[in-house]
Amino acid sequence: MAEAAEGQALDRGLGLTLSPSALNLRNVEAVLLAAQQQHLRHLRRLQQMRRQAEMTAAAQAAWMEKQQVEQRRREAREAEAAAARQRRTERARSVAARNAAAQEAAERTEEMWREAIAAKLDSAQQRTDHMLRQRMLLTEFSRIQAVRTEARRRRNLQTHEQVLEERRRALLEKEALEEAHMRQKEELKLIKEEIRREEEAIAAVRREEARARAAAEEEAKSAFYGLRAEQRDRQLAQRKQEQEVLRMLRAEAARERAVYARERAAQAGALEEARREEVATHLEDKMAKVSSIVAQREALVEEVKRVQSAMAAQEARMREALERMERTGRFELPGDLVDASAVLAMARELSAVASARSGGSSEPRSGGDTPGGGKQQAAPSSPKRSAFRPPGYPAPAPAPAAHGAGARQEAELQRVLEEEILQEMEREQALAQDMSHEDRKALLRRFAAEREAAKARILAVGSGVAPPAAAEHAAHGRHGEEGQERPQPQPQPGQQPRPGTALQVPRERAAAWAEE
Repeated sequence: MAEAAEGQALDRGLGLTLSPSALNLRNVEAVLLAAQQQHLRHLRRLQQMRRQAEMTAAAQAAWMEKQQVEQRRREAREAEAAAARQRRTERARSVAARNAAAQEAAERTEEMWREAIAAKLDSAQQRTDHMLRQRMLLTEFSRIQAVRTEARRRRNLQTHEQVLEERRRALLEKEALEEAHMRQKEELKLIKEEIRREEEAIAAVRREEARARAAAEEEAKSAFYGLRAEQRDRQLAQRKQEQEVLRMLRAEAARERAVYARERAAQAGALEEARREEVATHLEDKMAKVSSIVAQREALVEEVKRVQSAMAAQEARMREALERMERTGRFELPGDLVDASAVLAMARELSAVASARSGGSSEPRSGGDTPGGGKQQAAPSSPKRSAFRPPGYPAPAPAPAAHGAGARQEAELQRVLEEEILQEMEREQALAQDMSHEDRKALLRRFAAEREAAKARILAVGSGVAPPAAAEHAAHGRHGEEGQERPQPQPQPGQQPRPGTALQVPRERAAAWAEE
């Protein structure tokens, strides 16, 4: 409400007129809050309906699945029963086939036994005859074998006697060889005993030499370990001295570090104090700049009021001159009215004052910069040609410009509000998604900048002032270019400003007022 009151006061100070519906829509935050609440209620209803539909679908799916399971079980039981019946039928058929085959096999077996018994009887008779013949042959063979055995025995006796004679000669030769071998063994034993005695003498000599070497090595080891112990004692003493020196050096380094830390702490305190003084100076400069901007704004408002008063006086003089020409029928105007340079000079003066005041600030706003990089100059309002006519010409019909402009302004404001409501819904959906903390912070910063640009755009559309370039760029980046800005017509010589219209304000100052 405070922003709405301030906007109405500023409009009265600048001479801007707004329709009642536009004034009612100036409270953008209330409209956005109502739209957000309505959107949240709609989302809750949708979520409830979705949950109910999901529960119903889940119950239906569970029932269908249960019916399908029961159907599958019934089909499985029927299939098992049919398979069991088929198995029983096949088993009975196979039993009958096996019984028939067994009966046939029994008959064949009985026939085979009969044939086998008859064949056995025939073969028994044949074997009896054959055995009688073999017995006769065996008797003859035994007689011949006995003769052969006797002859073989005689040959074996002769051969055995020869073998025994050969063995006896071999034993005699072996005994002679063993006696010679025993003599050689006795000689070898004597030689080994002599060698053993010599080796024992050599070993005794070597043991004596080893004892002498061991004694010498023991003496050398004792001397070596004594020297090594003395060297270790010297090294321990030297190491103690080095450790004492190292301890003293470490203590000195610790003292130096403490002194250095105190010096660094003092330097850090001095730097912190200097930084605080710098921040305080910077804040004072900022406050001075803010005060100068406020003073410039007040001076600009006074300048606009003065120019509007001068234009109103000039318009009154123009009307009086036109009425006088209509009464007298003479086409004569005062010199200051015929020459339109006064109006142009006044417009240029106002534009120069606005540019100088906006450019004199140490921190210019980026909202008024044009895409080309330069400041956009204030375009004077479209002037109207002099409302006089020659005698005999009919008077021109009044143009319904005011009513059409108000309707267009109302439609434009409504469209901007609807777009911003849709954008706010999209922002809520984007923030409802899962994201990291850094991404959420960046998204909130971007949404804050978009809201500020939308607020400036809505205020500019509601007050009849063109939106800043930054707001237009942000809006065009989201919705696309809605159309290029129409160029303002330049005043021609002999033309005056349209009655009832206020002079346009530069865009950079309008953006500054909207942000303030």
